[in-house]
Amino acid sequence: MEIIDHIYYGFGKIVLAAITVDGKVDKSEVASLQRHLDKAKKSSDVNLTLVELVFKDYKKYHNGTSEELLKSGIHDFHLGDAHLTPEMASTFRSILIDVVSAEPPITGEEEKLVKEFITYLNERERAAN
Repeated sequence: MEIIDHIYYGFGKIVLAAITVDGKVDKSEVASLQRHLDKAKKSSDVNLTLVELVFKDYKKYHNGTSEELLKSGIHDFHLGDAHLTPEMASTFRSILIDVVSAEPPITGEEEKLVKEFITYLNERERAAN
């Protein structure tokens, strides 16, 4: 795995944590993620292949709590975040917000998880500039 791949692998875990934090995998959340994955395949800016692989094999990664999955995802993300670009950060924010918004209402757990990752992402983005 290339160093930059850790960002995508970690983000896959983070998205999975967001999708499962309410205790179920909603079809609308999966469809929202799939739309982003399909769009990314047509673009050369962001490669979400590893995000898709993590999600497809989600049982392998989701054997703990969503909070543990989030922390593991942030750890993996951090391993490659020296390669974080503003375009990638924007894409990650958009995907996460769209996915949790796909199945109303947004629960407190979903909101907390998204806020934690976006706060982390904003800090990493500021550090890169």
